[in-house]
Amino acid sequence: MNRFYLIALGAIIAAPALVSAQIPEGYYDATKGLKGAELKDALFNTIKNPNTPGYGPGQGKTWWYFYETDQLPDGTYRNRYSDLVFEVGERGSRPQKDIKGTTNTNGNYVEMNIEHSFPSSWWGGTKNSQYNDLFNLYPSDNSTNSSKSNLVMDKVASVSSDDGYTKIGTGTHLSTKVWEPIDEYKGDFCRGYMYMITAWQNTTWTSAATAASSAFLDNNTYPTLLDWSAKLYSEWCRLDGPDQVEIDRNNTIYKIQGNRNPFIDFPNLFEYLWGDSTAYAFDPEKTAIAGGGTYTPAPPMDPSNPDHYLRMPQIYYADYMQADNDCTQDIVTPPGSYSKVWVRQSKFGWVANSMISSVRYESEGTLKTADIDLSNYTNAYLQFEHAVNYLKTPTDFFEVRIVGEHFNESLNNVVKWPAGNSWTFNQSGVIDLSKYVGEVIHFEFTYTSNAVDGQCGAWEIKNLEVRGGSTTGIDDIVKDSDIIFDPLAPAEYYTIDGRRAESTTKGLIIVRQNGHTFKIVR
Repeated sequence: MNRFYLIALGAIIAAPALVSAQIPEGYYDATKGLKGAELKDALFNTIKNPNTPGYGPGQGKTWWYFYETDQLPDGTYRNRYSDLVFEVGERGSRPQKDIKGTTNTNGNYVEMNIEHSFPSSWWGGTKNSQYNDLFNLYPSDNSTNSSKSNLVMDKVASVSSDDGYTKIGTGTHLSTKVWEPIDEYKGDFCRGYMYMITAWQNTTWTSAATAASSAFLDNNTYPTLLDWSAKLYSEWCRLDGPDQVEIDRNNTIYKIQGNRNPFIDFPNLFEYLWGDSTAYAFDPEKTAIAGGGTYTPAPPMDPSNPDHYLRMPQIYYADYMQADNDCTQDIVTPPGSYSKVWVRQSKFGWVANSMISSVRYESEGTLKTADIDLSNYTNAYLQFEHAVNYLKTPTDFFEVRIVGEHFNESLNNVVKWPAGNSWTFNQSGVIDLSKYVGEVIHFEFTYTSNAVDGQCGAWEIKNLEVRGGSTTGIDDIVKDSDIIFDPLAPAEYYTIDGRRAESTTKGLIIVRQNGHTFKIVR
């Protein structure tokens, strides 16, 4: 049965003012309503053929514009590759030593040069407009630039060198040598890679001469990125969203080249091409833009996927090995002369076991968790760890319930139960609580044993957590019987983070109809 709520929700589905990212009006209009390869093609046609400057030192060339794009307030260059510091000096000049006068193994000063983040050798090194694209160029010390060479970006598994900024070694996904940037710039470089394979997607990346790129690219047939690189670079984009430095650089390069990096303008654009929203059409008017507030990754489309589940904010967590976390007990039948059914132990958490000193006792007792306030959340998911032993069918004697002011329901049919013959802890699985949001809830774990039939199991619960998403800007959910949503009439449908959805989407969605906004659980 559907539940319909009227809410004030402008903050969720209205895009922040475009002034934050300084996107020109209509710049991304051609991308509206597209997905997959069509979306990538539209982005290509929007940002292709930039008016790139000349390369190298001198007026109107790379170093002239690094003066604008990468100069720090103290008159030094931002070096994303190492901790070496270089003074800017005269505009258009190239720093030929760092402020400490660091020398290399040959006794020469470590200089600053122009680093192609996405190596030029991957398209044959042709010195053309692509070679000069400022979105792919950064000031770097020549020592790190040489070490990084044309290595593929991957998570390093076995380190051979690490200067605190650039890590080099054997890859996690590739058995060859790779490089990994510092966390602060992981998203920056990933968005730069995504820009390059979009703005220059008519380039042939892979060939015998540029085999390194084939380790993470499938030339230019969408999705272009191989599965492993799409997942890793998407993960890094989520962990490191665009900051003000990246936003300002995007705006500055736009003034110079006349094109923008859309993956900076729209921090979750990558989700539509390689992440969790590839099935949804992109709408630049409904998608969060950089500078519109702190970027929070979209709630996962499939919370049962552990990678997606762990991306959600933690609403509540209780480690029962450390403390009882305000749990209480209702005792119906204590085991023998004992007063309690549940006992907390530092090694196992909460434990119920009515076989004591080899004697089986009949018992019944319910462990109640502390209250968990879901009143300002729009989705929530439960997961806990438990172990069951000496009981072949746990659901005959054990029960998990969720309790609120308006409900008291069993969760037994959605809990993943252990086999009942081991002390090994198992995950309960991710349990969707979205139909219970808007309430203060708690969980109850009821243990029973039957001494007559010898059914006297042991149940241990180690920890419990609830994750989910918040309805930012919503304090109260108001039910208004005078305003009714008509599911048969035209309407606009969105996920709770403001992305366009289909009218058939299940779960908790946002709907706009006749000037009103509804939250619908169905």
